Amino acid sequence: MAVTKDMKIISKDFSLRWWWYGLVEDLHLACEKELHDLEEPIRRNVHGLIAPNNDLPHGWICRTKDPLLREDNNIFFCDQYKCLYDSPQHRGIRSRYNGKIFQRRFSFFQPIILTLSGLLGAISLVMQCIK
Repeated sequence: MAVTKDMKIISKDFSLRWWWYGLVEDLHLACEKELHDLEEPIRRNVHGLIAPNNDLPHGWICRTKDPLLREDNNIFFCDQYKCLYDSPQHRGIRSRYNGKIFQRRFSFFQPIILTLSGLLGAISLVMQCIK
């Protein structure tokens, strides 16, 4: 049997962590796009990354002004979506997508549990037949 390049890549680079995050990669990208679309009007009106707090809508906070997120004028984002601002709308979008991510990951537990219980049942049957 010939091993193709694709088969090598799959077997060589496969990891449980890669699979776990790959399940919901499309949801992460959709959430990031929606968050960036929410911030886009503010980014267009501001020249640079930092907006004065009085120029922001009510409830919005500029994350880049937080001294815990800045170090030597480099901006560190504290979430995976790379948002510059935080607001109730941001938290709403994140929580909605976190719910979808949880549901998708949770839906994979049932087939795994059924498969494992079937394998254990088969092993149990074989062990009973051997005795």
